[in-house]
Amino acid sequence: MSITPESLRQSRKSYAVILQGIIREFSRDEDLFFFLVEGKDAPYYRPRINGKIPIASTKSAFKNCDGKKNLKELANAIRANSSLIRLQYFLFFDRDYENDAVQIEFGDAFVTSGYSIENYYTTAAAMSAAVRSLFFADAVHTEDDEASVNEIIEAFTSLQANVHLEVALFNYWAWAQRHSTRNGKLDLDAFSLKNFVELDFGTGTAKSMYDLASLNALAPDREPVTSKEIETAAKWFSTRSTQLHFRGKQEAELLVAFLQWLAERAQKSEAPFKAKRKCSARLSKKEIIAELCPYADTPLHLASFLDQRMRHLAAMRA
Repeated sequence: MSITPESLRQSRKSYAVILQGIIREFSRDEDLFFFLVEGKDAPYYRPRINGKIPIASTKSAFKNCDGKKNLKELANAIRANSSLIRLQYFLFFDRDYENDAVQIEFGDAFVTSGYSIENYYTTAAAMSAAVRSLFFADAVHTEDDEASVNEIIEAFTSLQANVHLEVALFNYWAWAQRHSTRNGKLDLDAFSLKNFVELDFGTGTAKSMYDLASLNALAPDREPVTSKEIETAAKWFSTRSTQLHFRGKQEAELLVAFLQWLAERAQKSEAPFKAKRKCSARLSKKEIIAELCPYADTPLHLASFLDQRMRHLAAMRA
């Protein structure tokens, strides 16, 4: 096997490298808490963990494991390593399409209630908190301001519902891909609202610009998904909230695009704003997890997981 710059980069991101780093840090301080996340999720989890486990703010080590596959392999390696029996670690997984639930649902792991943590950012409650802070500095005191906020939330939830109708086929297709044993490369990031769904924020409408054939073309190395598989996926989703279980990347993409549209209108004092306002965030698609972290929902089972895990670790060290 030839060594290339890319192979060197990948080797530095492997779970084995992360594991060695954890072993090294643990040998220096056995009282450290290790919080292991799939990717750039630490900005969401850190303040919620610090609020629940005060000592974690000074004795914590967050580790970006560069992907779910790496995190699963790291978790298995830690559990199998007898020298790490006293390691204080917490795992944080995205549920995705529940295709690997049996591999991630263990007592040492928190699993999101929906597709990913991005879905916690796109509820009506999270949107309301974001709008009140970003555009009104949490000073919504007049009836006009309250009316503006309510109008914005209604517009977003209506648009979101319309977008869900247009991205349903993609989610059915992606679910079918994840729940199959197909070989070949699959990159769900190849699908974006920008390229596959036409949005009109003014009218709150959305129109898809793709079909099953064009979705299958996104994974040319894999066997095409069939209409029968789409029907099976649709049945699975029919008993679940689309806002919570549709892929989080598209949910977040819609949120950022809508907030950017609002920011432009706020600067010009255009409806639904009654006065000129400035958005207090950059609204970067890449930094949404950190930028909008204060407004995202916090599921109750996150707190219960942290409590349960802390009790387990304390008992283990007693």
